[in-house]
Amino acid sequence: MDISLSITKTTVISELSESRDSHCQSFHHRSPNLETHRTRGELFALISTTSPDQELDLPFLSTQTFKTLTQEYFDHPGGSITQALQNSLEKTKEKAYLLTKKPKQAWDVVKLNLAVAVIWGDILYFGRLGEAQIALLSGEEVISFPFTNLGSEKIKNHDTVILCCPTFWEKVGRQTISNILVKNSPRSSENKAGWTDLFKEEMKKYKDTPAMGATFLNIQEEKVPSDEEIIDIGMITDTRKRPPLGTSLLIHVRYLIHQIKRFIPSAPKLVIKKPEFTSPRQRIIGTTALGVLLLGSILSTYLYRNYKQSQQQQNALIQQAQALLSQGQVASSQNPQEAGSYLQQAVQLLEQIPNDKQAQQLATEITNALNEAQRLTTLNPTIEQSWPDEARLRIYLKQENGISTFDQEKIVLETDTDWQDIVSIDSFDSGQGYNLYLLDRQAQQIHKYLALSGGQDYSKRFNYFTTTPDFSKAIDFSIDGAIYILYQTGEIYKFLGGEKQEFQLSGFYPELTNAQSIFTSPEINQLYVTKDHTIYIFDKDGKYQKGLVLATDQVIVNVYVDDEKKKLWFGEYESPYAILLP
Repeated sequence: MDISLSITKTTVISELSESRDSHCQSFHHRSPNLETHRTRGELFALISTTSPDQELDLPFLSTQTFKTLTQEYFDHPGGSITQALQNSLEKTKEKAYLLTKKPKQAWDVVKLNLAVAVIWGDILYFGRLGEAQIALLSGEEVISFPFTNLGSEKIKNHDTVILCCPTFWEKVGRQTISNILVKNSPRSSENKAGWTDLFKEEMKKYKDTPAMGATFLNIQEEKVPSDEEIIDIGMITDTRKRPPLGTSLLIHVRYLIHQIKRFIPSAPKLVIKKPEFTSPRQRIIGTTALGVLLLGSILSTYLYRNYKQSQQQQNALIQQAQALLSQGQVASSQNPQEAGSYLQQAVQLLEQIPNDKQAQQLATEITNALNEAQRLTTLNPTIEQSWPDEARLRIYLKQENGISTFDQEKIVLETDTDWQDIVSIDSFDSGQGYNLYLLDRQAQQIHKYLALSGGQDYSKRFNYFTTTPDFSKAIDFSIDGAIYILYQTGEIYKFLGGEKQEFQLSGFYPELTNAQSIFTSPEINQLYVTKDHTIYIFDKDGKYQKGLVLATDQVIVNVYVDDEKKKLWFGEYESPYAILLP
């Protein structure tokens, strides 16, 4: 038997938390088009909305948001599943904004949290907007993805995918979720009422908390007949005369079976041993059994034809992917960018056949070739005793009451009422102390504070930009005299004296969408861009050099590089990690 995965969806939403200013709703879409379903999978979503504006119809907004999500995802067949999911989330966010934006109102009317899961074969693709949470119960462990807005994971029998609105994840908590699911097993339909009731009882403790809910996708294996287990009945070419009236019922049934067989497409014949009937009861049982076997064989013939056609299509895709791999390997030494184009096309082809062993082996070869073309190296970080002095002086943190030193022992700038959405902080050694720069995304500005008295005090606030750049997707920046701003799209813009400079990334490098941070300084000649557990290195002309994959679960934050020591630090103040740069 071959194995496929089926999905059972269960949603738990607090009945006490719904009001005019909050809403939580679960959705599911499976394309009726077989080809679209085969290439795009099955989509599940959980949407929660809160708003102080009680005139808004939040259920209608959720429905329209999901409608946009499915249209953008399923109606555009080009590209990979990850690309389609990312594009649909961006369009969905824009649609929600247009539906709720009011004239002359600077702030967002609605807080939208959306968790989406696509199940395609035995792969989970997931994405989110806002603070929605996505987790996976694998064995007895709940694994969450708090720092990843878009990703994928392999799933298996008895896994449970969990989509949570932020209030559910915050109040109920990972440990309670794990305890209820493991001990009461949503994987069994017999226990369904029990574990859902436990979640509802848990949510009653937080009846004043708005929009609480979660969706659970329980994964189960199903057996599908393999090629060897399918029986065909072939065409019988000889003819027989109709039996005369008065002959036994068995003879008439045999004649009917023979006539039906003549119209079945030619295939290997099924040979059935002739039964020896000794009583009317045995005769009836035998005749019925033959009829059932015949109908089953006809159905098996149909399934067999579809199975063989699917196998032929899969073999054609594998052959195309193998050809692209060969082209990529030939081009790799001469032109890495051209090689990467071939290899990425091959990856997209294999994404259409996730459960084939030959395709999985080929995908491993392609991944290795792609890593080589993109110059990716895996490194193991080490635990350090402390940060270098230069890092402790340069790094500053945002606290509730202002900007603090890296050790959080001193507030150097108190919170300014004009600050709106500070997303990143950097500093620059002026010789008189470290000037502070604060990227304010909503104000569309970088606030600049000059160090006075050797860094013991700071000047009034200055605006770095005289114009108003678009910072709506800016997520981080770094300074070496010029300012390099990293955007959610993976783009990097360079500014000097408030003016935009000619600068563009080049070379063959992995997708940087949803990268998290950027670091540089006057003492080094590179830009370091982090995404997930990888650090990508570019020179200051924007040319890609290499990527470092860190074999760690630690989040890559507060990056600092010493070019002379060829060493890179990252992590929290109390627990620094480091790698030696190759």
